[in-house]
Order: sequence, then structure tokens, then C-alpha cells
Amino acid sequence: MFSRLMPRMFASIPLLFGVTLLSFLLMHTAQGDFLSSMQLNPQIDPATIEAARTKFGLNQPWYVQYFKWIAQISRGNFGYSFAYQRPVIEIIGSYVVNTLLLSVAALLLALIVAFPLGILCAVKRNSWIDRALHLVSSVGVSLPTLLLALFAILFAAKTGWFPIGGRERLDAAELGWFDRGRDLLYHLVLPALVLAVNPAIIYFRQTRNNLSSVLDDPFIMTARAKGLHPLRILLSHAMRNALNPLISLFGFSVANLLNGAFLVEIIMSWPGLGRLTYEALLSRDLYLVMGSLTLASLMLIGGNLLADFLMTWNDPRIKISSI
Repeated sequence: MFSRLMPRMFASIPLLFGVTLLSFLLMHTAQGDFLSSMQLNPQIDPATIEAARTKFGLNQPWYVQYFKWIAQISRGNFGYSFAYQRPVIEIIGSYVVNTLLLSVAALLLALIVAFPLGILCAVKRNSWIDRALHLVSSVGVSLPTLLLALFAILFAAKTGWFPIGGRERLDAAELGWFDRGRDLLYHLVLPALVLAVNPAIIYFRQTRNNLSSVLDDPFIMTARAKGLHPLRILLSHAMRNALNPLISLFGFSVANLLNGAFLVEIIMSWPGLGRLTYEALLSRDLYLVMGSLTLASLMLIGGNLLADFLMTWNDPRIKISSI
């Protein structure tokens, strides 16, 4: 299986190269850089700014800067952050962990809600509960994540039940490991709920539709005629055949989760990769933006490769080349 995945991994290299090249070009289409804002400060000597621009190679053409940056990445160096005065790799580590934590929590919440409800509606098609959940999902899918995040902040402010922004309380370092973990969950629950709404609706609808289709297949009728237990038919036969479209959807949901996570992080002040990228864009911190975008792209590619792996594991008849 891993030998089949290797061509897909190598095929991702040109894709990553293209994403970083386009991002680097777009960053340079904007006028100025991080040092340009310092030119407005009369206390800073213009010669000092030009010396810094020469030191960091910002006075060179954009394509020269890009290939020098690519050469640095091959040595594990993502560049230097002008705003933080630190190497980029030292800054983005904790932010990536926070983004993964938020995305995984939202995905787990979505699956925990979507799968049971989707199975229930597939088994009880056209019942009142199926119609009611279909109506709720139709309303929920039309609500943008931005609006949900704003409603969540308003709810937290009005009730005081949840914190407004942040990952932990100010004195979290003084807490024990149990209290610190509980405080993290307390800050995580509201952003994760907001982020989980859209994927939960998508997985619910796909589970319901796929399983309904499989339950009408002849092999299910044959299993019923043989007298197999309904639960065994549902879980061992129907559900496994309905999983492949859901697993293929997983790769796309990773992209949607990351996009939604970036938005939720900015709106709800969650200290993740999206918020870091947004602040780096505002300050024109070139290499911090590029490092964040590169890691986000790697996470997207990794999600799609994981989906390919799960599909071949669930159904060995599927070849990676046909995915």
C-alpha cells in the first residue's frame, strides 16, 4: 500500500512548488515590505533601513529571493521573521499544534454527531425525524462560518458561559496539568463547535444518502432473506460499502476544515496558524507568511494522502492510481 502511495507523494512536490511560487509572487505584487513602514519613522536612518534590506536580500528580484528561500527550506530553514526577530520555524510550531488541535476536535465532533444521525435517518427514511433533520441541515448548511462565529462570540459575551478568545487563561502556567487541560478544553469547545457545524451537516447528508442507496441493493436483500441480524447487516455489510464515498469526502473536508479554522481563529482569537498568517500579512512579514502557507499546504496534501490510504485500506480492490 505504501508503495502505491509513493507516486502520489512525489506528485505532490510540483503542486507544493506551484503553491509557494504563486504565493511568493502575489506577496511581491503588493507595494513595499516590512521595512517600508520604518521609512515613515524619522528617528530611523534611511541608510540603516537600506542596510537591513541588503542583509536580508529584499533588494533583489523576487525570483532570486524565491529560489534562495527554496534553498533554505531544503536545509530546514524557513527564513527569518522581521516582526518577531526570530527564525520562522521557532514561531510557527505552537501555532500549527493549535490549528491541528482545533481542526481535529471539530472533525471528531462532526463525526460523532453526523454518523449516528445519518444512520438513523437512512434506516427510518421518510419518517418525521428524517424530515425534521433534513430541514435542520438545510438551514444549517446555508449559515456561513463567519456568521456562526459572530453569533458564538455574542452568545459567550451575553451568557458568560464561555471565554471570548484565547487558548488559556493568563495564569495557566501556574496551574497543574489536570486544571490546565480542563482550561484548554473550556477555551476550545466554542470554536470547535462553530467549526464542526458545516462538516457535520455534510457528513450527515452523505451518510444518509449513501447508506439509503446501499440498503436498497440486492445483496442487502439477500442478507435479509438469509435471516442475518439487522444490526449485522447494517454494520458489517451496508455501512462498509457506504464508507468509500465518505472517505473520499474526507480529503475535501480537511481542506474545508483548514479554511474554516483559519477564519474561526481570526474571528474568535484562537492562536492558530490562520491568525498568525493574518497578522503576518498585515505586517508584510514575508517569510513568516510563506512559512505558514507552506505548512498549511502540507497539511492539505497530507489530508488527501490520508484519505487515499483509508480508501485502499477499506476496499483493497481500489488502486491508488484510480483515485
